Formats: sequence, C-alpha cells, structure tokens
Amino acid sequence: MKRKSTFLLMVLLIAGIIISAFSIFRNTEYENRTIINGIENFKPKYSDKKENFLLFYPADPRVSQESTIVKEVTKKGKIVREYAIKDRDFGRMLIHQKPNNLNKLFISFFGDASIDNYFFTYDMTKRKFDKVNLEYFKYPVGVDHIQHYGEDTLFQTIASHKTGDQNIDQKTNDFNMSISNYTSEKSFETEYGYEPKWTPLLGFKNKIFYGTSGEVNEKEIKVYPGIGIIDLENQLIHYESPESNDVDLFPVYSTKDHVYIVSDTGKLYVYNNEIKYEVFEPFKNLQKQDLYYYQEFRPIMINEKTALYNLYSYEYGNTLGLLTFEPVPTFEPLKKSYLNNKNNYKFIYQDIDKEEIYVLSNNEESYKVLILDNKTLDLKVEFPVEYGHLLDFIVRI
Repeated sequence: MKRKSTFLLMVLLIAGIIISAFSIFRNTEYENRTIINGIENFKPKYSDKKENFLLFYPADPRVSQESTIVKEVTKKGKIVREYAIKDRDFGRMLIHQKPNNLNKLFISFFGDASIDNYFFTYDMTKRKFDKVNLEYFKYPVGVDHIQHYGEDTLFQTIASHKTGDQNIDQKTNDFNMSISNYTSEKSFETEYGYEPKWTPLLGFKNKIFYGTSGEVNEKEIKVYPGIGIIDLENQLIHYESPESNDVDLFPVYSTKDHVYIVSDTGKLYVYNNEIKYEVFEPFKNLQKQDLYYYQEFRPIMINEKTALYNLYSYEYGNTLGLLTFEPVPTFEPLKKSYLNNKNNYKFIYQDIDKEEIYVLSNNEESYKVLILDNKTLDLKVEFPVEYGHLLDFIVRI
C-alpha cells in the first residue's frame, strides 16, 4: 500500500511540475508581448533595422487564438519583438488591392460565423487600420467579401439586405445574398439560382458584373452558370452566358473601358462599352491541357494593365506568370530560379512605396515568405516562417 501511495505521489508531483512549467512558459510568453487594445490603435515600435518585417497572425477561435499576434522578424525570419492585439471585430483577413488605389487595402474576414456590418481598410502611407461601419443597412447582413474593381467600393453580403436572412428555398437549396455599392449606398438582392461566386465584383459603366454560382431548372438540375450584370439604379439584372461549352465563368478585372472574364476552358471574354464581347485565348500556347485557369490563389494587379497570375495543373503543379490585359491579352510564364511548380503561392499585396510584392510560398514541408521587386519580380528577400497557414499579412517596418 505504501509503495502504491509513493508511486501516486510521484506521478502527481511530475504532473504538477509539467503543468507549472507549461503555465510559466505561457505566462512568460504572454508577458513578453506588448498588449494593444484595438487594431486601430496599433502603432509598432520602429526598429533601427529598416529591413525588418511584421507578420500578422489574426485572431482565430478555430485554433483557440483569441488575439491577433504580430511578430517583428529580421530578413532571416528571427523573431525580435511580439505584439498581442485584442479586438473582437478583427480576425482572419482576406486582403484586396485595386490598381487605381494601390495605397489602400480592403479587408474582409473569413472563418468566423458572426454576421456584422463592417469591413476594414489599411492605409499603407499611414501604416494604419481603420474600421468602416456599414450604417445604411436595416439588418445585420455580414460582409462575405470586398473583392472588387472600378471606381466605387463594392462588396457582397452573406444575407439579403431586404430581409436579413438567406431565405433558403427548401426544395432547391437556393438562397438570397446581396451585392452592395458602399459609395452610393445602394444594394441588390441576388435571385434564386444565381448566388454570387467567390470572385471579384466588377464595376463598369454604372453596372456591376458578378459570377453566378448556379442556375436550377424546373427539374431541380443545376445547369451551367453565367454572369450577372446588375443595374443598381433601376434594380434590374441581365444574365450573360457567352458560350455554352464554358461551364464556369470567373470575373477577374475591369477598367473604364473593358470587363475581363476568364472561363474554365481558358478563354478570356472582353466586354466593351456596348456590353458586347470579344474572345481571346491568352493561355493557348501552354502545353498543359488540364489547367485550372482561376483558383483560390487570387491574382494580384501589379498595375492597371498587368496581373501576377497563377495557373494550376494536377500533373505539372503551379505556373506563375504575367497576364497582360491590354492591348491584346497575353500570358507569359515567369522564368525565375526561386520558383518551383510544386509549391503553392499566395499573393498578399504590393507596397508601392517599398516597391515590393509580398508572397507566401509553401509545400508539404514548410512555409516561406518571398519579397519580390515589383518591377523586375526578382527575389529580394526570402525567409522561413512557422504556422504559415495562419499568416495573413506582412508589412516592412
């Protein structure tokens, strides 16, 4: 009996030591971080090393991370300072940048079930986050995303602005969302069977082009989707399906003169002022036949004519290149020694003041941050990062 009691005491003692050590480690780590209340109040201490970077790991309840953790690292990835930002309205970031306003980043969120009427912006000149409240809605509708092009600020909502609900049709499982113009404060409820894709909204000639996720016929069978063209002023919509063999259509970009839409067969439909289109094939010279021409790793506009664009093939992996929209759409693969077609590449944004593009690269083993020259696309800096799947934003101090 004495032996059992001694053994039990030993087990409890060891467990206590482990728990205490873990607690001390957690508390020490927490105490070493500078605590900030509110992302809008975040002003990093400027380092003597102008080559240091800030890595943002936004709050994510799915991994029990309550605060946004910001790490200052050297160009070799060594951590020199950490911040913990407490802000219940800020989480996993989806960043969007427009070539006609490169100094402002539009930020929406993902991974959180809460439905609130706001988005954030980031001013690169001031190095500051700002919350934008959407006060013209009658109901909480939630921002699905704020990916858009054109002069106005456009976004789509999770719920309908008319009802504050998705109004799901129990027979077809179709539902309503809304597309909204923040600049004019006008919105449109999307129709059943034409829910928006997770693609940019294209502002063009007082209209909004968006990709529809599907249409259901009278037999409840989904037929091929197309493009919705919304007239917010008159609350009207027109649908386009250019060619029947193109099952999926993806809006990618718009200028004051054209709208550009990529299909799943690699065609590029270019609409003009009369809403008439021409067909181009910028990817036709590529040998790979099983390419995905649009995917979750969204392109990034380098300027008003050219995008850093990624194509994916099951057999060959990823192909990064430059998709030039004008005067004739062309795609030219990048030939850089730092690229590996087995790696994935997430384009974050470009800083025109620092003349850099920030990219997160990963394979099955590790993550790396790539800092590219925004003119030559040569590699300026490369360093490894931990927990890269939780890293959403990078800033050079």
